[in-house]
Amino acid sequence: MCGEQVFFGGLSTGNKFMHTDVVIIGGGVIGLTTAYLLRQQGVSVTLVERNKIGQEASWAGAGMLPSFLPDPELKPIKQLFAQAQHSWPEFSRELLELTGVDNEYQQCGAITLFSETASDQHPINLSTARIRFPWLNTSLPEIYHHKTYAQVRNPRHLLALKNGCLLKGVNIQEECQIQHASFDHDKFNHSNVMHLETSHGRIRGGQYVVTAGAWTAEFLKPWGYQLDIKPIRGQILLYHWENSPVNLVLDAGKKYIVPRKDGHLLIGSTEEDVGFIKENTATGIEELQLFAEELIPHLKTLRPVNAWSGLRPQLSGKIPLVGKLPHHQNLWIAAGHYRWGLQLSYETAKFIAQEMNSPEKCSL
Repeated sequence: MCGEQVFFGGLSTGNKFMHTDVVIIGGGVIGLTTAYLLRQQGVSVTLVERNKIGQEASWAGAGMLPSFLPDPELKPIKQLFAQAQHSWPEFSRELLELTGVDNEYQQCGAITLFSETASDQHPINLSTARIRFPWLNTSLPEIYHHKTYAQVRNPRHLLALKNGCLLKGVNIQEECQIQHASFDHDKFNHSNVMHLETSHGRIRGGQYVVTAGAWTAEFLKPWGYQLDIKPIRGQILLYHWENSPVNLVLDAGKKYIVPRKDGHLLIGSTEEDVGFIKENTATGIEELQLFAEELIPHLKTLRPVNAWSGLRPQLSGKIPLVGKLPHHQNLWIAAGHYRWGLQLSYETAKFIAQEMNSPEKCSL
């Protein structure tokens, strides 16, 4: 087991020198979960976030957790989805017991407008749908019921994670800008990250994990990595329907409607390659409104109450990068999850924590 965290220097932010087993760069759901699991193993962790914790893609999404039936014939990424569905209930209970924050995980089920052979879907007869879901536009093409589909409320899950990390002893540095990184080289020309110069002072770690989402490629470029990760904007619209009868997710693939317990309905999402621009647009809002009103005609009588957007980290090839980066002995990455960051956050963090869990790999 690695040693406990030690702080050196005075109280002045600019003079602080932090010495820690692992430095995590990026405070979204993957960075927070990784920090939490590493602390459970007794590893000291400093998490560095350039803005506020969990305010980017992790916060902006709708919290959908589709499930897949375990099947050895599935592609590896879908096998990971199948594993992930089993970790969510237990992890949610653990965070609730530790922090008192309910992330509102629930296996609510879903209506999907496409067939997925690896799931527990079954087709719904439209006459049956008219009885069971009178609020749904039943002139749609064939629809399917997906009974084990789940959801979680992103902002509350992030709050539970942040509080859990703090209670476990993770050192969280918000609004902390990384200005410079120092490296050394061994006789085999392998490089190690020695320390980071930040707006909060110098941080020295044994291992470094980059979980910076859509900003990962931009961050790692000066370190010699050319990664094809780019931001894809997704806009979301919010309605509130008092005593809403909608109690399951409507999943149309790239677009969806997610009901919350308090009557809010999240309508998402656009896919826009516009760089690091997060603003909502009239075109995007209109696109989401028309989609929502087509599926749930009653929404024509309501007005949206809010809208926001986030930047998904899209990686060419669509498979996330998770593991140790080449050429650096102590540099890891967990990025490029695109739409899957929340869903795969626990399994991604578990993999990083397990791979790193040895005295040799996290020695200072």
